[in-house]
Amino acid sequence: MANGVGKHSWDVRLSDITPLVMQLQISNQIIYGVAHFTIKASIICFFLRLFGTLAWVRHVSYTMLVLIFLTYASFEGVSLPYCVPWKPGEGWDGLLLQKCATIAPATIAVGVVSAVADLVIFVIPFPILAKLNLSRDKKRGMAIVFTVGFLCVCYIYSLS
Repeated sequence: MANGVGKHSWDVRLSDITPLVMQLQISNQIIYGVAHFTIKASIICFFLRLFGTLAWVRHVSYTMLVLIFLTYASFEGVSLPYCVPWKPGEGWDGLLLQKCATIAPATIAVGVVSAVADLVIFVIPFPILAKLNLSRDKKRGMAIVFTVGFLCVCYIYSLS
């Protein structure tokens, strides 16, 4: 990608950080949080629909929905005031970049919660599959389907 867009932050030269790049970066940050929440929430809702008759699945699913919603909503609530110029005279410049960099611990916290949520989402179906009245080959096939889904998620994370 050109001019610092599409690169990791540490790979962007200081001369490439323009107001446009900063605007695109914060837009990406906002869309990222919304997209990750909706993806995780849709998988959890799918599990609720499939396995919602089990009390533990309902409890874990609703807890995860609340946790990931609060995580991503709070991150949006922190990043918008720090990474968008709100005050008159404030611009898309190095000072704003420094101010935005102070939310790095929040970014790490969101990453940790996101990884834990992904692991929980991955693990939820396996105890249920183990108790299904299926042949060993069918259980193995179902486990492979869920594992391939998890590996796809891991691959997507490796790209970002």
